Amino acid sequence: MNKVRRFLGGHSYFCLLSFCVIFFPTQVMSKAFQGKHIELELLSSVLKENSALQLGIRVKPELHWHTYWKNPGDSGMPLRARWNIPTGYEISSLQWPVPTAIAADNMMSYGYEEEHILLVQLTPQKGKRNTRSEISSEKDLDISVELAWAVCADVCVTEKTTLSVSVPAVKNAPSSSQILPSHLTLMSTQLKEATRLLPRASNESKGTYSVLDENIHFSFALPDGVDSSAIAKNTMAIVFFPEMADLVHHASPQSIEFNGERIVITQSLSPYVNKENIPSVLSGVLRYQNKKGEFIDGFLISMSRH
Repeated sequence: MNKVRRFLGGHSYFCLLSFCVIFFPTQVMSKAFQGKHIELELLSSVLKENSALQLGIRVKPELHWHTYWKNPGDSGMPLRARWNIPTGYEISSLQWPVPTAIAADNMMSYGYEEEHILLVQLTPQKGKRNTRSEISSEKDLDISVELAWAVCADVCVTEKTTLSVSVPAVKNAPSSSQILPSHLTLMSTQLKEATRLLPRASNESKGTYSVLDENIHFSFALPDGVDSSAIAKNTMAIVFFPEMADLVHHASPQSIEFNGERIVITQSLSPYVNKENIPSVLSGVLRYQNKKGEFIDGFLISMSRH
């Protein structure tokens, strides 16, 4: 039985009769961290010319444990990330998937009880003379991130670690005509799913808010795809998560009223908020879910003071 070693575009492969296996000289390499009640991993897309590199921090709490959104609610600490990236690049802020409300005793937290991914994009710095291809095509990218987080159940555990990933240069990366190794295919699938779970902007994503006595009223048109009749019948539900910490009394219920084409969500103000310091524009995320609380869609909402 003949075994032939050949070369194709810098990639070696072995053929055994009609079956060939391609070995890429460099592959995206990362290693998951197993912490106390949590697993984390740094994911990466394949590096391509004229395209941003997408990275993701995969976070998987154990069953009955949870982590926190950027506004954690009544308790907890959101994941914090400090990046170490190659010279000539810049990295975006974390993109958070739509959170869920997590009740415990008389408190309400905002976060995640299941595996989720926090996304960022790595791009060449603006104003650099180097073109994207000059920066990215010749050298592998070694990227690391220092993380700190809290994972909670009846008690909370805080930990730190550093995750890293090595991304092959464009000249060594698999081309679109080649079959990706299984771990790259998995990463690509995970990053695409994470993008789907991000809150999205819509034509109805702007509204107004007002403060009256000890309540705050959020008013906006329902985004496309949100069924107001199903909400009225309690077969579907919406939850609004303000980005500003200590704005609302998180454990207080959100009352929902329909006013023509608009919806008004009213919630008690936090006892810690200074009404004079509430900014003129507030942002938040609207979660659309079914009766069981399962995620359907999420929207970015921006509101100016009325």
